[in-house]
Amino acid sequence: MSIIHAIHALDDNWLGFPSAFEPDLLRNSKRLRYETRKKKEKEIAVKKVEHSRKGKGKGAGRPATQATRERIPRDSKDKANQLIASMSTSSEDTASEFSDASIYSNEDVDDSPFSNITTSATVSTSQENSPSKGESHLLVDAKFTITFKDGTERTFIVLEVIYSGNGVIGRGPNVYRAKCINERGLPPGAKSWLLWVLIAKFYFPSASRKPETFFVDRARNFAKEHSDEWALNHLPEILAFVDLTNDEEDSVQNRLFKRFGSEEYEKRRLRVSFHEPLEPLMKVTSLLELAQVIYDILQIHQWLYEKPEILHRDISIGNIMFKRDTKGNVLGVLNDFDLASCPGQSDQPSSKHRTGTKPFMAYDLLKSSWLRGHMYRHDLESLFYVLLIICCHYENFKTSISKPPYLKWFTDPVDVVASMKFEFFFDSDESLPIQPFFENFRVWLDQARYQFRQGYSSRPGGGQILLDYVWPTLAGFVSYKNMNRIMCSFQDSPLVRRWNGAGASNN
Repeated sequence: MSIIHAIHALDDNWLGFPSAFEPDLLRNSKRLRYETRKKKEKEIAVKKVEHSRKGKGKGAGRPATQATRERIPRDSKDKANQLIASMSTSSEDTASEFSDASIYSNEDVDDSPFSNITTSATVSTSQENSPSKGESHLLVDAKFTITFKDGTERTFIVLEVIYSGNGVIGRGPNVYRAKCINERGLPPGAKSWLLWVLIAKFYFPSASRKPETFFVDRARNFAKEHSDEWALNHLPEILAFVDLTNDEEDSVQNRLFKRFGSEEYEKRRLRVSFHEPLEPLMKVTSLLELAQVIYDILQIHQWLYEKPEILHRDISIGNIMFKRDTKGNVLGVLNDFDLASCPGQSDQPSSKHRTGTKPFMAYDLLKSSWLRGHMYRHDLESLFYVLLIICCHYENFKTSISKPPYLKWFTDPVDVVASMKFEFFFDSDESLPIQPFFENFRVWLDQARYQFRQGYSSRPGGGQILLDYVWPTLAGFVSYKNMNRIMCSFQDSPLVRRWNGAGASNN
């Protein structure tokens, strides 16, 4: 409880705002918290009146219930303030690893190098993770200044709050659409960003994990060196990133790390990265375009796994993007490599969270008993869930239905979601609740569901031990080869095959 008291006693400069933001932001935060508190007090007062009226009818004499808030003892606050005063001014504000922050685009910009691509940003996420109207208003027009590694100092203004992370564990991403309004100290020959509109992502990755740029650069360099230029069209482009965390010996993080050790405390960095704008998956204009984007993701995922040996590990609706070529054709882009890894290399953070975005996570990974790690078929299962959610939760590309059949996958505890997904695969009598607009995807979904059911049914159980069982593909049922067979065509028409290796492997 002392930690909770300490958090409640924090001043504005400990609220998790990057130091790069101007002071007006902190004053705005006070106003927002004051307005929020007043609104809650008014709501509680109304509820008390309603309960009082009900008490005069049936159930009279029974005390009316109301929302209460635990008060923090004054001495605890004083102790917390003393503890805080003894520490440095570095702080971290993290969010659940299940948060799904990704970069979307929808507005034209003429001054950036991406003028042929639309550039506003949106995020595919459950409603509880979307920024509220108050939160969005708080940061819009806020300015922040970043000093880059080459010495260039750039000032940005926030045009839109795309996503605000929440929770107390994980990356805690906050994503903004921002415009560069000032630039100083640009080295000779360096490219100016002035007036560019880009996507800025502030987040807290694990200090022990390789940065997203490591995997993206590894993939892009491999493609260039091995004449696989086609892959560049399906990979994101990260323009720059800067770490903002105080890493001095006497910082708060280093004190906590020394006190608790790596098993109990995970060091994280406050990082800001700047990305090219991309289109969200739900901005496609036809079912054929959706099918091509999904097939593109399957192809680039296989190429990443087999060529530069990178496993994405976080496929979700928000991380599947697209752009268009000069002829207007869609090119699916696999975005957000924050949780990626190189198979065979240990890259596990010390925190005990699972890797992925809950509603799209594979059945195995939702179980605490699963100890075999993240396999490529788990990402194929996530890709299946992406298409399933789209086809069953949306009337069309713009409108979601009022009662989504798999809503509990987003809201229920992890172990409960694991049980529901197990039942989903083995309840073969129930037809998938696909919306009429997406009915043509039923063939894909039914066939893929069958492959997963057969694969999970083939696993050894009841004390049975099969030393030669092929876990990475569930005995070959869930493989690139089988998924390519299902997704290589749509409505009896072949989709664009980007490379000859697509579906050629059954490893």
